[in-house]
Amino acid sequence: GIGTISPDVGGFGAGHKVVTIETATADKQGALELVTASLTGSNVGGQLRFINKNAGNPATAAILAYRDGADDALALGFWTEATGAAMSQKMWLLGNGNVGIGVTPASGVNLHVYGAAGAIIAIDADAGQQPSLDFRIAGAQRYQ
Repeated sequence: GIGTISPDVGGFGAGHKVVTIETATADKQGALELVTASLTGSNVGGQLRFINKNAGNPATAAILAYRDGADDALALGFWTEATGAAMSQKMWLLGNGNVGIGVTPASGVNLHVYGAAGAIIAIDADAGQQPSLDFRIAGAQRYQ
């Protein structure tokens, strides 16, 4: 642990390897920073990698931070690996807040969803409840 003599505050238990960053001061936070001296182009500035080392055929997922077109803008890419496939980027969160699922969001599109075999968006609710999709202009509901 960093700042603690008792790592594993989350209670993962024996046999788990845990890094704990703890502050002893109220209203202060522990932080993990991944820092790159300088990025050019759309190079990666940092990444978290999750690996399942199963029988020499590791499965991988990752979150990568990219330079997003300017020195003062970063985007996040979310990568996963399907059975029998290589790891690939599945979701984008651009520096301006736009999101792409299955595709880099087109310019001016806040949420862009793409599926090579068709895109399905499901809106579900508990029994007895009504699912809805609201379209609004300046906060005022226009269509449902």
